[in-house]
Amino acid sequence: MKRIRVKQMWDAIQKAKNLKSRKVAKKLMSMQEALRPQIVSLQQRLQLPARINDFNMRNVELLKKHSIKDEKGEPRTITQGKNVMFLGIEGNKDYEADFNLLKEEFKQDIADFEQNEKDANAWMEEEVDVKVTQIAIDELPETVSLAEIEQIGVLIK
Repeated sequence: MKRIRVKQMWDAIQKAKNLKSRKVAKKLMSMQEALRPQIVSLQQRLQLPARINDFNMRNVELLKKHSIKDEKGEPRTITQGKNVMFLGIEGNKDYEADFNLLKEEFKQDIADFEQNEKDANAWMEEEVDVKVTQIAIDELPETVSLAEIEQIGVLIK
């Protein structure tokens, strides 16, 4: 199976942990152990280099500096899910100039990070030999909902 499928199965196992069935729990534990080495390898591959974290933190400081401020002098933001957008950044020439200087300072780190992302995406498409025993639909508890089945579909044979 491809590593991307391994990741999808791992994510589905995390969502299935509340299913109340010993038989299902036993299979989930077995699947989790079979998938764990690939997941650990993936986590190591996707870990952000310290320099990219520094770049991101310094960019946030620039965003705070150049954004529109509220009456308390705090940056005005809009939150959408996990994303925070600073107001007054779009078209802000001072921010763009500072950001371009920051990008220049971290030019090689950014290039290395982008190459690492490309390599990781290709790596995710590689086939790996992982043996898992999927759950038969009949093994699921009677009380399982359609929403739960949809969340764990990749685990069901």
